[in-house]
Amino acid sequence: MINLLPPEEKEYLLFEEKKKIVLILEMLAFLFLVSLSLVLFSLEIYISGELKAQEIALAQQEEEFESSEMKDFPEIIKTANHMFSFLESFYQKRFDLLEVFDRLYNLLPEGVYLNTFLYQEESSEITISGFAKTRESLVEFRENLEKSACFQDPYFPSSVWLKSNNIDFTSKFKFKK
Repeated sequence: MINLLPPEEKEYLLFEEKKKIVLILEMLAFLFLVSLSLVLFSLEIYISGELKAQEIALAQQEEEFESSEMKDFPEIIKTANHMFSFLESFYQKRFDLLEVFDRLYNLLPEGVYLNTFLYQEESSEITISGFAKTRESLVEFRENLEKSACFQDPYFPSSVWLKSNNIDFTSKFKFKK
């Protein structure tokens, strides 16, 4: 097809065609922004509804918590405090045998071994029996007991001192708490 229009007319038609394209693009952009704003608005309404529902649920849970457990909470605390005071008094009154064993072990010289250990809590009396290789090591053990501030009045029967080697002995003394 042959175009016989003058060049000014051709430019005007081209301009009008570009103008229509721009107008269509502007309309599309406007519709996109309107639809985007509607989507965002509906999203805001949905989120605010969910937020209100969560606030109501939280308020109900707080009311249930305050009504049920908060009434019992002071009683629970009072019971726990009583139990802790009982435990504290129990641990203050208890006797630590490990401490006694440790101190007694540190006093044993080489060649002296313990076989039995008996502790009477009422009188704080300890009875031990053991074996000593020599009388000198047994004398050293007795002197260590006498020097110790924890153990008082060590008693060794006289029959223990008759043998000079391989002595089976018994002893009684008091433990100072």
